[in-house]
Formats: sequence, structure tokens, C-alpha cells
Amino acid sequence: MNWSDALVIDFTGSLKTDENSRIFSFERFDSKVMELIRKQEQNKFGIIFDTAFSCDTHSPNVVPSLTKDHINLSGENPLIGPNFPGGERFPPVQDIYVFDCAEKITQTKPVIVAGLKQGKKIDNQDAQFIGSLGAEYYCFNAVPTMITAAHVKWKLLSVVGPAQTQDSGWVKNCFDKIRQLAACAK
Repeated sequence: MNWSDALVIDFTGSLKTDENSRIFSFERFDSKVMELIRKQEQNKFGIIFDTAFSCDTHSPNVVPSLTKDHINLSGENPLIGPNFPGGERFPPVQDIYVFDCAEKITQTKPVIVAGLKQGKKIDNQDAQFIGSLGAEYYCFNAVPTMITAAHVKWKLLSVVGPAQTQDSGWVKNCFDKIRQLAACAK
């Protein structure tokens, strides 16, 4: 897959919006993100960057990782309401994530993330429970973005990583590697 034409959605604050380069920065998932995804007529693939938090209380460090699957624990679905004509009411989400290039981009194995309601605070017991469901990390924006993207039949490269206070360069490093892979694919 050639990722050079992908729409980039950054929820970390690391990339600046540049419409010519198809890079968009948002503080959180909302209707503006949905509109942006839904209005794309071609190149139905995207790259998402989101901050994640560890479900492992013994090893709380998060390392940049590609998402291979998710668990939606937010209690929310961005598709509630009138059906958008661009897709099925209940879109299939199998195979939406592209992660076969994970080790080339992040040098780690892909992970399962849990999507939580925006701003939800959890304690160690909650984190352990989420981990017992199979998630390594939890985040707030990647999962509703994925559900919206699945609705219009996209493929996603979803990259999660630590909060900016821990490692401020991971988004740029991963994005540069994705660009390098895209250049090789041409």
C-alpha cells in the first residue's frame, strides 16, 4: 500500500495541519474528524497518531506501536444517528488495520488498544481489567476514528505512543519511517 497519499490525522499535537500535504491535527475526535474522513472520495486510507496509556501497572511505559485490533469500551459509537449514505449501518471492521510493516516503523510488535470515553480517568484496577481483556494500551481517539473510517471502507495505519511529556519525537520518527516506506513502494 502506498501511504504517501494517505490522509494523516494527528491527535498528539506533534504535526501541524497542512491541507496541501493532507495532514490534519485535532485535539480530540469529534464531528470535524468525521466530516474530514467522510468527504474523502479517493485514497481511502489514513494514518492516525494517538496518545496511549499502558494497561500494565507493572510496566507503565508506552512505546510507539501500530494497532492490530481494538476493543471499544467507550460506551459510544460515532455512527449513532441517521446513517451516512457512504457506508453500511454496521460496517465490518475486520482487516481495517494495516500492521504488517509494524517492525519497520516502530521496531515493536503491533498491539490491541482499548478505546475509552474521552477524558475517562482510570485507576490501576481498571487498567488491569482492561489488560485482562487483551488490550495492551488504552486511548481516546483512535477507536472512534477507526469506526468512522470503517464505515466508508478505509484502511488505517494507526500508531499509538506515549504522551508528549515522555517522548516528544516519536510521532515525527514514525511518520518519517512511513514516508520512507511509501517512497520505496513507488
